[in-house]
Amino acid sequence: SKSNFPSVSIGAFNTLIFNFFNFLIFLLLNLLKKKMVQWFFEVLIISDIAGTIKFLSNIILLGECLYKPWILQVNLGLSFKKIGENEKAIGFYKKVIQIDPKSVLAYSNLGIIFQELGEKQKAISYFQKIVQINPNYESAYNNLGVVFNELGEDQKAISSYQKALKLEPSSINAQANISSIYISQ
Repeated sequence: SKSNFPSVSIGAFNTLIFNFFNFLIFLLLNLLKKKMVQWFFEVLIISDIAGTIKFLSNIILLGECLYKPWILQVNLGLSFKKIGENEKAIGFYKKVIQIDPKSVLAYSNLGIIFQELGEKQKAISYFQKIVQINPNYESAYNNLGVVFNELGEDQKAISSYQKALKLEPSSINAQANISSIYISQ
C-alpha cells in the first residue's frame, strides 16, 4: 500500500529536526532569565561547539535575540577559543568591547588568550583595564599576579595576589598562587 505522506530524505529530515530544535532553543532563550541564559549557553557550548557556533551566529545575523547581543558575541568567543581558533575568539571579544567598552568579561577573556599565547604585556594591559573599570574585580588581580609570576616579577605578583585576597579572602587561587611564590623563595 502506498503512503499518503510525501517521501523525505534522511538529510532533509535531519535538517528539519535541527531547525526545529534551534527554533525551540530560541523560544527558550526568550523565556529564560539572565542567569539561566548564561547557564544554558555554558551547557550548549560544552556539548556541541560547532553547533553552538552556527546557532549563535545565526541569532546574531538575524538580530532576533531579545537578550543583550554582546553575550552572544562572548559565547562565540568562548566557543572559538575552545576549538583553538584564537584569532576568531579575539575578534569576537573586540566586538564586545565596541558594543560595551566596560565589559570586564571580554577584557578578561582577551587577557587569558594573550597570556596563553605568550603575549604577556598584552595580557597585563587587558587585566589592568579591568581594574580601571572595576577595582573590586578579584579575578583581575589574581590573573595579573599569574602573569607577573610568569615574567619572574615576584613582588608585583605578590602585590596583585594580596589585592585579590583583600577583596576575596577565601580565594583559593590567590592563596595557592601567593603560597607558591613564598615556597619557591
